[in-house]
Amino acid sequence: MSQSPLLALESLPSRRAGLVAGVTIAIVGLAVYANGLGGPFVYDDIPAITENPTLRAWWRLDHVFVPPANTTVSGRPVLNLSLALNYAVSGSAVWSYHVLNVVIHVAAALALFGVLRRLLGRSAVLAPAPSAGRARGWCAATSLAFAVALLWAVHPLATEAVNYVVQRAESLMSLFLLLTLYCFLRGTEAEQRGGKGARWYGAAVASCVLGMATKENMAAVPVLVFLLDRTFVSGTWREAWRRHGRIHLTLAATWIVVAAFVLSTGGSRSGSVGFGIGVSASAYWLTQPSALVRYLALSGWPFPLVFDYGTFWVTHAGQFWWQAIVVVALVAATGVALIRNRPWGFAGAVFFTILAPTSILPGLTQMIVEHRMYLPLAAVLAVAVPLLHAMLGRWLVGAVPAIALAFAGLTAARNATYRTGLRLWSDTLAQRPANAQACFQVALADERLGRRDEALALYGKAVAIFPDYVEARNNLGNLLCQVGRPGEAVPQFEAALRVRPNEAATHNNEGGALIALGRPAEALSHYLRAVELQPGYRDAEANLGATLLLLRRPTEAIPHFERALALDARLVKAREGLADALAQGGRTRDALAQYAQALEQDPHNPELRASYGGALADAGRVPEALAQFAEAVRLEPNSEVLRYNYGATLLAAERTSEAVAQFEAALRLRPDFAPARAALEQIRHR
Repeated sequence: MSQSPLLALESLPSRRAGLVAGVTIAIVGLAVYANGLGGPFVYDDIPAITENPTLRAWWRLDHVFVPPANTTVSGRPVLNLSLALNYAVSGSAVWSYHVLNVVIHVAAALALFGVLRRLLGRSAVLAPAPSAGRARGWCAATSLAFAVALLWAVHPLATEAVNYVVQRAESLMSLFLLLTLYCFLRGTEAEQRGGKGARWYGAAVASCVLGMATKENMAAVPVLVFLLDRTFVSGTWREAWRRHGRIHLTLAATWIVVAAFVLSTGGSRSGSVGFGIGVSASAYWLTQPSALVRYLALSGWPFPLVFDYGTFWVTHAGQFWWQAIVVVALVAATGVALIRNRPWGFAGAVFFTILAPTSILPGLTQMIVEHRMYLPLAAVLAVAVPLLHAMLGRWLVGAVPAIALAFAGLTAARNATYRTGLRLWSDTLAQRPANAQACFQVALADERLGRRDEALALYGKAVAIFPDYVEARNNLGNLLCQVGRPGEAVPQFEAALRVRPNEAATHNNEGGALIALGRPAEALSHYLRAVELQPGYRDAEANLGATLLLLRRPTEAIPHFERALALDARLVKAREGLADALAQGGRTRDALAQYAQALEQDPHNPELRASYGGALADAGRVPEALAQFAEAVRLEPNSEVLRYNYGATLLAAERTSEAVAQFEAALRLRPDFAPARAALEQIRHR
């Protein structure tokens, strides 16, 4: 056991031991996440990154520092800036985002090592015998700080904050928090050596400001620094204030930064977190003892990990009473340790203050979230490792490499779960079968893979679990339309509209289902409502124009197609609809120009060519019309309608034998196709 690499650090000079430990942490931290660099953007990554227009030009700070609302980056400009820098490197390719996440994690582990090395060196638990001297004490602190930082760097519970790209909010905020503590400690050391710590204190304030602009939990830092000062540096509140009151006031002033950014989101993370968002505070609080106990359990036994726990509510005391007792006992122990000025009290304060915002402020959808334990996990390990070392001696420290190896294996396996969205959500669904979000996400992946039956079943399960799940009802309705079941789709859209009556997309979707059912008059009202609710809704404008065409109102349809094209000149269905409307309105020349332009965009569309052919025939340009019909039939030889229209144009051009061939081909495709049969009868009776 004496040959443990951790214990071997104690035989090295202090500076060299620190360097060896730091390099080892960095190498191991990078290696353990090496297999997680290819995972796709998932869940909140999509609106915060791929759909975030403020990332497109990182130098436009007036844009970057105003992230879009209702996303993870809302009110977090430094987080948004870091993503913008990634976008400048790799665009929407995910590799650079993962690389930076891993680098941030490794940097945070090194900062944790630096902080713990200094704090453990000051702790009474580690105080060396009087004859041992300060160097030996530093080496003991280095060994234990290394053990804690190494375990934290490879712990599977940190994987969500590292692999889930946008949750760098947690790891980046934690890095700034740890750097604030580290710089403050270095400032106090400079003072103790007779120098001035102004530069270190300035760095601490700068890091604190950056953290405040990264995530709101950073608001705990001024309190934690004051507590650290009293516990490890000055010894009493009075002395801490006397010696460092100015720096503490400066750090407290950074609350202005976090307050400003919180207010920029409406004070409630755009309506998703906080009081007055429609969630009972007391009901939410009853869920948190179970959450905190779950976090602590995963700190020691990190399996199974769950990406999304879904929502759950406490309905009777049996669901939380013993967890509440555990939490109350831990809070009380932390309070006693703080009163008695014990170092464990500081670790407990870190744990509870970092988790306090998400444990106190009600949320709509998240009761247990593993990435919230990113930095609190370090506090748990910082207590557990030195405490067990004091009880078990060198045997524990000697076993740390084996524990780290086991954690690293679990972390690598968890990284693999993030390789595809389907794999991640399938794992979540296996752990939480009643999670509506997991059902929805797996259904999305199934739908993209063409597994429609599986997707229909899971969308149905999602809305059965959560009847007010508007997105799931919309997707279920759209997929039912695609498989030819529009009658079943309409009730899904109607249920979604009862929850959100002003959802333009749902009105547009229901309009499509009603068109498929042959009810254009009802569809018209939904399309009108969609464009009223969302001016500039391109698809709804095009669909509104198409419905007016069905109702024989081409003049009214034209401006809607034109508006759709003004929004997106590449929208072929709108250009084709405009051409049809112009043709029906007697504006043949304008219609031909639109058909020609549409064909340039979509040359392999047989219906478009047939429509163009009909307009050319009306304009007396029969040879050109026949060429368009011939190409349409070549592109889609199994359409009886296209063959009939081609035959009718051939007949009008007095090419009777060719027309007969097309009519007969139409009847072979569909023997009961009356127009083709009538045309043949007419030819025979000439």
